[in-house]
Amino acid sequence: LLRACLLDGDSSATAWRRWRAEVDPEALDLGSLRLLPLLFERVQSLALDDPSLDFYRALHRRTWLLNQGIFHGAKVVIEQLAAAGIRAMPLKGLGRETACYPSPAASPMSDIDLLVPRTDAIRAATILQSAGWRVKKGHVAPTAVVDLSLRKGCPFDKPVSAAYEMDLHWRLFLARFSE
Repeated sequence: LLRACLLDGDSSATAWRRWRAEVDPEALDLGSLRLLPLLFERVQSLALDDPSLDFYRALHRRTWLLNQGIFHGAKVVIEQLAAAGIRAMPLKGLGRETACYPSPAASPMSDIDLLVPRTDAIRAATILQSAGWRVKKGHVAPTAVVDLSLRKGCPFDKPVSAAYEMDLHWRLFLARFSE
């Protein structure tokens, strides 16, 4: 499946044919299902005939719709933080989606991950909470410099108006070298 998604031309088509002969696309594990929107784009670009094309297309469309909500939500949050003078850098899905995938529908995302300077983390968390984001159950918002050095981020959710979560990061790693 990975070869079919990532290789070019005949190599991709050959990998797809082998995968397709061995697998029922409607009985896949979650990791493989997440690759089907990318596979849809590859199968279409190679003009391959696949009886499951409508299934891939539906997943591709669903991924596009969900990702649009996440992109919009990220834009709103980044603008709110910027209005307070806080720089925020997209991480993980948001950064990967625009840099590595052929379209905004090729890779499913489920949350927003933003990195802010550690010196702005408490203020950023406060801004998010004022905008309706809630610290995810079982977690606490950053409140002190000591707390910032012990953790690398805080998960938020906004159950009323968003179908996604957000992770506010102020460190990439917990190790000492991430200061």
